[in-house]
Amino acid sequence: MRNYFILILLLAGAVVSCGRSSEKHADTDSVDYDTIPAEAPDTVADYTLTPSGVGPVAMGEKAGEWPESIEGLYDYVESDTGNGVDQYNFYSDQNVAFTVLDFGEGKVDLVILGDSGLGASPNEDGEKVSLRVGSPFADVLALPGVEAVWEELDEEGMWYWRAGGLWFAPAQDRLPHALADALYDGRHAPDPALFTDDVVIGYIGTGLPF
Repeated sequence: MRNYFILILLLAGAVVSCGRSSEKHADTDSVDYDTIPAEAPDTVADYTLTPSGVGPVAMGEKAGEWPESIEGLYDYVESDTGNGVDQYNFYSDQNVAFTVLDFGEGKVDLVILGDSGLGASPNEDGEKVSLRVGSPFADVLALPGVEAVWEELDEEGMWYWRAGGLWFAPAQDRLPHALADALYDGRHAPDPALFTDDVVIGYIGTGLPF
C-alpha cells in the first residue's frame, strides 16, 4: 500500500481509480506547524496556482472549456480517460505545467502542479509566495497556518501538509531514512528536524487524487 502513496508523488498527473472530490474531511488528524521558523519563500507574479485554480482553469468550472494555448501558461493540452477519470495535461516547453482531473462530473475537480517551474500560492489575495515542485520542503513548513494531515486509504496512509487550500508532500527520492519511516507512521507527524536541505517538494495540488 505504501507504493500507492509513492506513485501519487512520483507521477503527479496520474489517473487513480478511486476518484472522489478534492474537498477533504474536517475530522482528519492535524498538527499545527505555524510556529516553525524558516526563511520565507520568494514572491512571484504572473500565473500562479491557488486553491481556486490557475488562470482560466478554475475549480468547479466545466472541464475542457479553456483556450487551446495561453502564452506564459501552457502551449497545448493533451487528454486521456481511464477508470472513470478524465485527465488533462497542460504542457509548457514539452513539460507538464499542471494536470487537471475530472472525476466523472464534467468539471475541474483537482489541479496538480507539474515540474515546469510554475509557481503555487496558498493565498487567494495579497502577496503570493512562490512554491514549486523541487523547491525546499522547508518553504512549506514556513507557511502561516500550515498543518500536517494524516490521510488514510485501506487502513494505511501517509502524512501530507495543507496550507490555505493547497496540499503538499515531499518528493520520495531524497528522503532521509528516518523521515521516510516517519512519513508513513500515523501515530504522530514527522519532526521538522527530519527535513534536511535535500528534501524538496514533490506534490502540490488543490486536493488529493484519492
